[in-house]
Amino acid sequence: MTPAAPPPELMALIPARASFVLAVHKGPDGDAAGSALALFAALRAQGKDVQVVAPTPLPQHYRWLPGAEQFATEIVGAPEVAILLDCDGLDRVGGLRQAIEQAPMLVNIDHHSNAEPFGDVRYTDRSAASTSQLVARLLGALGWPLTADIATCLYTGLATDTGFFRFENTDAVALREAAQLVGAGASPHAVAEAAGERRAVPRMRLLGRALQSVQLEATGRIAWAVLTPQDFRDAGLGAGDTEGIVDALKQVEGQRAAVLFKAPERDDQWQISLRSPVADVAAVARQFGGGGHARAAGCDVNGSFAEVSARVLAAVGKAMMNDE
Repeated sequence: MTPAAPPPELMALIPARASFVLAVHKGPDGDAAGSALALFAALRAQGKDVQVVAPTPLPQHYRWLPGAEQFATEIVGAPEVAILLDCDGLDRVGGLRQAIEQAPMLVNIDHHSNAEPFGDVRYTDRSAASTSQLVARLLGALGWPLTADIATCLYTGLATDTGFFRFENTDAVALREAAQLVGAGASPHAVAEAAGERRAVPRMRLLGRALQSVQLEATGRIAWAVLTPQDFRDAGLGAGDTEGIVDALKQVEGQRAAVLFKAPERDDQWQISLRSPVADVAAVARQFGGGGHARAAGCDVNGSFAEVSARVLAAVGKAMMNDE
């Protein structure tokens, strides 16, 4: 499939405007953080007034990224253009939504399957493995320099969203574009070590808690785990520190879907991560007001654990039946 090129209206808009806010979803992952920081650096280099925000703080394990200290949780002033990156819905920006919608122009740059497209200008490509690839294409089309720092941010987004080129979404396009980023100065070894191999002791303990809770459902075809508020308190961590845990559940022999239930603050407010190589978990997530990729998605559901887990696991089981 031919990669989608940036739309002409976006190419015209960015050089013409002076102030921007770049926003990503809560609990930014590597693709959200990498794509936003890369575009932030590129706009700054062009003399633009730009800020980068998320509704929750950038997780500790991505604060090594170039420019990470620029991330804020509030929007200052009234930027001319709001650009949402890696967000498959306006609700994903939480309490920032009202301020973002007040911007004269709203741009959506994303690779998810949006249930309801949004934005005055949209640059979306469902075939892309990451939003970072779209930002790289945009910068190339604009003729803006790809510095080593920008390439590092973009490579981090692409590498993490493909499981360091192990997931199903790793295709020839992703590998070619990764090579271009390496050629521009990104270090695969350094990114893999910082984003994929190193895990601070508190995060190791949280992973341990999750693995101790592993259960099987649907005759072993669904592996699920739970992290309670006490688990987070004991580790001194928050929701953004759980990245990668649900992927560990994919190692359970015989499973065809992995589900992580996590309640960072209250045991009636659950954040749920879903993974499956056979079921459309984005469709499952949308049933509960969430979204994501067909093979990797998430949602937030309120209620007791018994109620929430029963509903979600039933939905996952039904989706697996439909996709077989």
